[in-house]
Amino acid sequence: KAGRTDLAIAYFNACLRSGCDLNTNGYNALLGTLARQSDLDQVLLLYRQMLDKGLEPDSYTFTSMLAAMAGVSASIHTVDDVVLEMARWGIEVNMQLGTALINAYRRTPEMTYRDPATVATIVEKADDVLAKLSVHRQASSQTYALVASMHVQAGDLASVMRILRQAVQAGAAPDAASFKLLALACQECGFQKQATDFALQARIKQKEEKARKVVHQAAKVATVALKSKEKLSKEKQQAGKAKTAAANAKGRKATEGKPAAGGSSGKPSGGSKAPGYRAPKTKFTAHALGADNQAATASS
Repeated sequence: KAGRTDLAIAYFNACLRSGCDLNTNGYNALLGTLARQSDLDQVLLLYRQMLDKGLEPDSYTFTSMLAAMAGVSASIHTVDDVVLEMARWGIEVNMQLGTALINAYRRTPEMTYRDPATVATIVEKADDVLAKLSVHRQASSQTYALVASMHVQAGDLASVMRILRQAVQAGAAPDAASFKLLALACQECGFQKQATDFALQARIKQKEEKARKVVHQAAKVATVALKSKEKLSKEKQQAGKAKTAAANAKGRKATEGKPAAGGSSGKPSGGSKAPGYRAPKTKFTAHALGADNQAATASS
């Protein structure tokens, strides 16, 4: 990914020399690196080495191979050979592989020669791939745009609009990159009005995508801020609970340390009175005392 193909090859060869038993994924990693450099000769060489090791290719293997072919504008016969090889290994097209195949068709030199019969044949091949992907909803906005641009090269603008409507119906509406591709294709083929219209659509889509990106970023920031606020509130609640628990513990300790009322004087507690108790008042008079004595004498 850093563009150091030389280092990737060196590490790969070092692994082989050290006896590492690389699998298909290991070979695919280097194939992808070579494909990004459009080094088709090295890609084909590595593919043959992979088969000599008894390894089976997969969809990633052929995606890299087709990407390398698109990079060097390989001929339609070379691309067709890869399609036959895919069929031999029972490889079905998916979004990535199908899109890479369509792009390889689009970049063939035969599309540039503008021979009507040849161009029509290649466009038909791309249409077939798109139909297979559409059935399983595996076509992206890029996939539709690539096929539409091939119809521009064929001079069939009606099919271009038909494919764009299909893309919208499939939920893969053209984005800014798709409209830019179509604008460039129209300009190269001399359809200036359509090129201007697609370029305008590209600018509109680009502004919309930029606005959505800003909104998404703002929502992301707001979510992070909300989570931080919730975390701070939770920490404050926990701190408050800890403070309350500490105060309660301190109060209990202070209460347990105080002696009970009357307990420290050493006096018996039998004479203690309940709080609020008031002894009744008795009025002793001489008259009452004499009456009591007379009653006692009479009874005796």
